[in-house]
Amino acid sequence: MSIRLSLCLLLLVASACGDDDATLPDDDAGPTERVDAGPRDGGPPQCTFPSECSDGEFCNGPERCDPADPNADENGCLPAAEPACPDLFTCDEESASCRSPCDVSGDEDGDGFNSEACGGFDCDDGDPDVHPGAPERCNGMDDDCDGEIDEDCE
Repeated sequence: MSIRLSLCLLLLVASACGDDDATLPDDDAGPTERVDAGPRDGGPPQCTFPSECSDGEFCNGPERCDPADPNADENGCLPAAEPACPDLFTCDEESASCRSPCDVSGDEDGDGFNSEACGGFDCDDGDPDVHPGAPERCNGMDDDCDGEIDEDCE
């Protein structure tokens, strides 16, 4: 067999090797669109973006995509590193939102007045007897939240 024919056969065999499952991008695929090249080495498709790893739950935090991580699942996905909501916030799965303590209850003592910390006028939200309009008692406290202590006492 001639060297030229051998080289041609070698090139033909080498060019036939590759990823049979690969797809080419559409002509109108924008820069933000991803074309999945199919399974790698016969395995399942690997993630490229974290959104491809979402389990549909909000409160457990955003899942991550890192196929190189040895702890990743077969698709290259990892669980969230942190919960969806910061400390002191309550996660609401139904609305997919984080609710502050003021959203949950701006009136901790149940006296009908929101605390000053939540934009209300209750100067002591731990005591239901202390709030705007409460009767002033002679006890060394500002019971009616007007900034004066025991102003009606003699």
